[in-house]
Amino acid sequence: MSNPDHQGQYHDFAAKLAATKKSVEVDESLRYAAEENNTIREELKSLEDASIFQNLLKGYAIIGGLIFIAHLILEGLWVGLLGIIVLAIFYIISKISIDRDIKRVNEIVQDRNDSTLLNEVELARMKMGTTAIIELKIRRFQLIMAMTVVLTPLIFMSISELIFGNLPLINIGLSILLGSIFWMIYFKKDIDQLTEMKERLVKA
Repeated sequence: MSNPDHQGQYHDFAAKLAATKKSVEVDESLRYAAEENNTIREELKSLEDASIFQNLLKGYAIIGGLIFIAHLILEGLWVGLLGIIVLAIFYIISKISIDRDIKRVNEIVQDRNDSTLLNEVELARMKMGTTAIIELKIRRFQLIMAMTVVLTPLIFMSISELIFGNLPLINIGLSILLGSIFWMIYFKKDIDQLTEMKERLVKA
């Protein structure tokens, strides 16, 4: 028969081994989640670098505004005036919305421990910061897409009337069709990619 003391030692040793194994599994899970978080951060940086149009957005708005002013002066009211009103509305909305979101993201990202020890609390903060950045970018792309989908047809209509002196229905239809579909496809790709990153982060 085995010694009861030895049995007690065995159970203690087995319990310690199980606890150690669980700790290792938790550490591996944390490490994987942290690596996935860092990978997504790098992808976000690449996505921002790749979005050329986002960096040219101010130029697009200025050119659009100048076309609307020229149309308003040379041809009359409705297209030019409507374009200026829509441009102003989008500018105000984007300024308020994006500035507020950027402030919120900065607060979340800066709310970090100085400790370099990776634990569940620190990982949760890392993921929260990355999620906030992703959500900010999704809202920004959605706002830019809405603006370009509405403004580009108006710009095309203004140019058409400035060149030809009138605005037939076929030109209105082509302006809406060509001015909207391209940007919807262009930005939907980026929005889908960001949504997929957010889902990966949740699963990590």
